[in-house]
Amino acid sequence: MKYEITPVDLMAIMGFVFALAFLIAPADAYSITDMIITPADQVVAGDPVTAKFTLNFEGDISGYTFDPAKSLVIGTAIERPQWGRVTILDGFPSKPYDLGIETQCVIPGWDVAYLPGTYVSVNITLTGIAPTFESTSRFPVVKVKEVDTETGKYIEGTETVFSRTAIQKTDLKGGILLAQKDLETFKNHIAERRVIGVDVSAAEAQANDITEVLNYLASFKQENYIEALPLLAGVREALKNGEDALERSYTGREINRSRTMLDKADSEIAWFTKNESTKNYAGLRGIEIKRKIASTSIRNASEAMTAKDYSLARAQAEQGFRIANETYHETLALKDKAKDPLTPLKDNLWLVVIGGFAVIVGYLFMPKRRKAENGNGEPDQGVQESIPGTSGSEGLSPDETGRVQQDQKQYSEWER
Repeated sequence: MKYEITPVDLMAIMGFVFALAFLIAPADAYSITDMIITPADQVVAGDPVTAKFTLNFEGDISGYTFDPAKSLVIGTAIERPQWGRVTILDGFPSKPYDLGIETQCVIPGWDVAYLPGTYVSVNITLTGIAPTFESTSRFPVVKVKEVDTETGKYIEGTETVFSRTAIQKTDLKGGILLAQKDLETFKNHIAERRVIGVDVSAAEAQANDITEVLNYLASFKQENYIEALPLLAGVREALKNGEDALERSYTGREINRSRTMLDKADSEIAWFTKNESTKNYAGLRGIEIKRKIASTSIRNASEAMTAKDYSLARAQAEQGFRIANETYHETLALKDKAKDPLTPLKDNLWLVVIGGFAVIVGYLFMPKRRKAENGNGEPDQGVQESIPGTSGSEGLSPDETGRVQQDQKQYSEWER
């Protein structure tokens, strides 16, 4: 029975295809990377706030890097916001564009709509001051969303928000609560570092001092907030410095661990380099190259710690430790090999095998030398019998007998 597709079936198939296309289309035509907001978490109302980030336009269902029928609107709740913008096409930045003081930054879709394969990104800089509220509150520093250019309507599900906490100068209680929360986080970090063997005694002493200050601040009344604010600011600074010191101690421990391992490897390498007979030992050059890589990683770790990039510093220190450890054990193995008196024989074992094989073959297949002379230097009877016509000299003339004896003597010399 032949089945015919009805108009209803055709509409159902088309509807399924459109739904599938909708499902597999990218949800976002852009991404936000390298977001840096200063201060990192909380800020006192009226203090400066800065945000820097990058918008990457990666293409969508429109066939362009960004739909030209849409716009990207970037809003903020900070006061007196000032925007700066740099567009980058295939790695080439445009001149910085100062948008001035505006409540929001708008990027038209047609301005970043390029054919697929074009790398398009926009670096955004935002500066301003933290807003003032009745009480300590979270506020959006950066809020990005897509808008339909024709209708001006916000497109659902495209909003991304990055927020921070604004501490109000008159909100003493809120400031104390936030500081207590940060103190608990600090104490948790101390406990984590203690478990892995990091020296946390200085951090614990600092945490105890901060606790005493917060307990003292808890006795202040709201009308005394002017006296309390400097103490609260000191607490925030102490917490920041405490976290930094804890990270620095942890990172320093990892770097010292890798340096210790490198020193162990160096002591074994020195066994080779201080002796003329082993300073050019086969295999040592590769070990020295690996040792240099470990040293470079450790130096990079120290530089990263100085720059307070503790995560990178620990990663470099771990890499340095691993390579230094490999170098140490490879050097030990090479040292054992160099001290073994049978090493030359083992290294040339194939020559020994070939030589032995040649001796065996020669013994089995080469003609054996036989002694053909007796004690007087004359051929023995066996030799005489082995030469045709030399079974005896009976019946020969004296001349013939002399020639036979001469031939026998030459044969004996040839055989020797």
